[in-house]
Amino acid sequence: MRALDAGANAGGDKRCGKQRARSAFISIYSPDVDGITHLSAFGTDKGGQPAVELLTERFDKLYASQ
Repeated sequence: MRALDAGANAGGDKRCGKQRARSAFISIYSPDVDGITHLSAFGTDKGGQPAVELLTERFDKLYASQ
C-alpha cells in the first residue's frame, strides 16, 4: 500500500488528471488468513475519489478487523 500511495502522491497515472487513477489492485499473501487476499478498486467514476484512496480504505478496514 505504501508503494501505491507513493506513486499516487508523485502524480500517479497522468491520463486520469487530478483523480490520478481510476483502478487499483493489490494481492496480499498472509499465512494468517491461509492464502492470498485480493483487493481492488476498479473503474471508479471519472472525477471521483482516486482508486488508490478507495483501495487504502479497504486495506485499512481489512487489517483493522484482525
